[in-house]
Amino acid sequence: MIAALLTVQLTVASAPAGAVAYQDVPPEVVRVLVYEWRHESPPVRVPSSTERDGTRLIVRTTVARRNVILLARQDNAYLVDGPFWWPPGDVERALDRRWRRTVTSSAPEPIASGSSPDWLSLRNEPPGEWPRCVVATDRSWSCWGTPAGESGVVVSRAQDRTWWTVVSRGAAPDLRASKWGRLLLVDDATGEPLDLKIRFAHPRVSSALRVRGLRLDTAAVATAQALLLTPGAAWLFGDDVPADAWVEVRTSRAGPAFIALRDVVDGPLTVALTMRLEETRPVEGVAVGGGGEPANGALVTLFRLIEPVDAGLTAGVREKPRRVLIAESMADARGAFHIDGAGDAEYEIVVWHPQLGHASAILPRVARVVNVRLESPGTVRGRVVAGGKPRAGVAVISVPSPEAYKAAEDLVGLKGGDARTGADGRFTVVAAAGGGGELRVGGWPLPVRRIALPRLPAASLDLGDIELGSPLELTIVLDQDSSCGVRATGPIGQSGLQIVLGTRTGPGLYGIVLPEPGLWAFGLICGREGLALNPSTMQITSAQAGKALRFSVR
Repeated sequence: MIAALLTVQLTVASAPAGAVAYQDVPPEVVRVLVYEWRHESPPVRVPSSTERDGTRLIVRTTVARRNVILLARQDNAYLVDGPFWWPPGDVERALDRRWRRTVTSSAPEPIASGSSPDWLSLRNEPPGEWPRCVVATDRSWSCWGTPAGESGVVVSRAQDRTWWTVVSRGAAPDLRASKWGRLLLVDDATGEPLDLKIRFAHPRVSSALRVRGLRLDTAAVATAQALLLTPGAAWLFGDDVPADAWVEVRTSRAGPAFIALRDVVDGPLTVALTMRLEETRPVEGVAVGGGGEPANGALVTLFRLIEPVDAGLTAGVREKPRRVLIAESMADARGAFHIDGAGDAEYEIVVWHPQLGHASAILPRVARVVNVRLESPGTVRGRVVAGGKPRAGVAVISVPSPEAYKAAEDLVGLKGGDARTGADGRFTVVAAAGGGGELRVGGWPLPVRRIALPRLPAASLDLGDIELGSPLELTIVLDQDSSCGVRATGPIGQSGLQIVLGTRTGPGLYGIVLPEPGLWAFGLICGREGLALNPSTMQITSAQAGKALRFSVR
């Protein structure tokens, strides 16, 4: 019965050719197909005949060219032999025992002419005879000899676009286009089952006001995506490539590891990017002050260097490498700290304490422990009083000047310590290493005093008594009654903007208490909506305390 199915008699007028014989042909084979193989174009089926004697199969054709033989089973999977030049005499050939399939995929639009498609194996196998992919039409591809049941990616570059599709279990969805694409294969040194987590990010300045900065925020690369194919493989693709962007790869127990996105994009499209993830390392240590006292409650921040430590020289001065925020933690009563999640990269660890100072250290790729001794650039102390009496619990905050904030490469040098006054009204904070800035004492509902600090920090600076004074009580008068509330925001141009709400006291009348003089913006708040007042801003001085401010509702 099977022999009858395999025997196909096709008569053509052509010169005689030899026969090709195979031994130990699997019984699942139910038909034999012979094709003329053509370079970069679909193969063409040619007439053939077969004979079978048990497990021995003999194939003949009268179109003796560069041919391929497919030995197919009922579900269309096949064993393949070739391409080979058909012999003039009888030969016996060995049979590849790997079952394969032909997959096709179509594009939603014509594909510009480019190179022939390539098959990328998720096994990271070296290129072999099969699979072989060809352009079937201007909208479709076909890949012959793809391993049955295995996944892979079919890709091609056409002009400025990468066309691709992911083959899974013999099925290929429609072709997709992106500006770049790359196959990523990951090996986990922990030996645990892989659960890949892939993130695309790039550095950005933390504020539109900042023009320089070493320690940067990060943002996601909006057009980059990772399509997980198997536990250890992913297809990366996207369009834009922001400057200094990277790919972060991790699992629950290994990594992270980082690759420059530009290296991913510029690499060979047909060569998979391979990566071995090492086990995640913790970072721990102890922070102490200059006298060895524990830095209880110190803020510990971990940054990843996105450039080598020796980033380069500019005018003979070695540049500091830029870095991005990874994680933060607090030191305990012993000054000990622990941060999880460091990977295969260089890091900077910064420890900051409001009374003991700060310090930073570079953490090499293999280091896990770093002990830090804080350095204090100097201390600032004083006593806060109200009406000549000590005031407890008053906030004392160190802030840089806006000009220094914009120009600074490293904000750590601009931040001094913060504190609250004790029962005796006294406070002590560490000065900013870069000097300058100011202390902002108080805050709504208390009045605010701003104390300018010297540009060069002193070892010890005593400000003496700081009189808070009284807040500015004002009356807001509107030209028409309104059920909305009044809001003031300010002082504009100063650090630490505050929002103060007024209290309705009558038709078109509101009482409001501002914590300090300066330029304030006024408006009406009606639920989630806001209405402007005219004037929208007003310079407030201490001379206006107790007086009325008049506004028109727009």
